[in-house]
Amino acid sequence: MIERKLVFSKFTSPNSQLNHFALFHDLWMGRYKLEEINCVYEQLKKLIERCTNRLPVQRPNLEECSRIIDDLNELTMEDSFQPLIIDKQQKVVRPIGFDGTNNWVC
Repeated sequence: MIERKLVFSKFTSPNSQLNHFALFHDLWMGRYKLEEINCVYEQLKKLIERCTNRLPVQRPNLEECSRIIDDLNELTMEDSFQPLIIDKQQKVVRPIGFDGTNNWVC
């Protein structure tokens, strides 16, 4: 999961509606670029950057995306684990592992 809070905070109107037109216009004109993706897997980071390129010819096709995701799934099989269920937990926290470790991300 990758969050894009900055986009919504910059292009949201006072009534909390995302201004899609302003976002797409600024992206197309090169006035705004999506922030650098903070994720552990460099290959996933590059894929997302390519998929969000403003020029359609620079974006990967569906088959290439599928192949890259399949490759990433193979690489991460050793990192997979079952979710931890903590019955006494009162506070909602993000899943562990999003920072490349098995630590809680708060």
